[in-house]
Amino acid sequence: MDGRFKWDAHVCLPISVDTDVRDLLAYQRAGVDFISLNIGMCMNPLAQIEPVIVHFTAAIAATPGLTLVGSVDDLEPGVTGVAFDLEGARPLQGRAEAVATFHAQGVRIALVNQHHADQLDLTMSPLQFLMDKFPGDGSYDHEQALRSHLHSCGVLSEMMLLPSSALSGGQRSRVALAA
Repeated sequence: MDGRFKWDAHVCLPISVDTDVRDLLAYQRAGVDFISLNIGMCMNPLAQIEPVIVHFTAAIAATPGLTLVGSVDDLEPGVTGVAFDLEGARPLQGRAEAVATFHAQGVRIALVNQHHADQLDLTMSPLQFLMDKFPGDGSYDHEQALRSHLHSCGVLSEMMLLPSSALSGGQRSRVALAA
C-alpha cells in the first residue's frame, strides 16, 4: 500500500454467532481497504461478545476478500482488512487488564465513554478515592500497592494527589478503571 487507503469506522452487523459476515464483501467490492467491525457495546454482556468474536474471526478468515489485520501495515491490495471495535467500557468490567485480552482477540479500536468516571468524588485525589474504596489494613505497603495499581492504569505519580476535579476526562476514566 502507498500509505493511502479507504476505510470505514464502526461498521455494524448483528452481534450474533449466526451473522453472515459475507455482507462485508460489499465493502471489498467498493474498494474499501479497511473496516472496523463493531463486536459489542455496553448493552451486550461479555457472555455474548466473546462467542461473537470467535465466530467473526473464523468467518472472516474463511471468506476470500476479507482478512483480519492487526494494523494498517497488514493491509493487502484488493482485500478488505478487518479489525474489531468495542463501544463502551462495560465489557471491560472495570478491569484494565481486559484491554489486553480484547486486543489479543483483534479489537483495535475502542470507544470508551467517560460516564463511569461519574462515580468519582471530584474533591478527592485519585489515591484518596482508592484508599476510601479499598481501605485495606491502612499500612504503608497497602498505600504503595494502590499507587502501583493507579500507575499501571496510566495515572501518573504527579496526578495521584491532585483533586480529581483537576484531571481531564481521560485521566478521570483511568482512575475509574483502576477502581
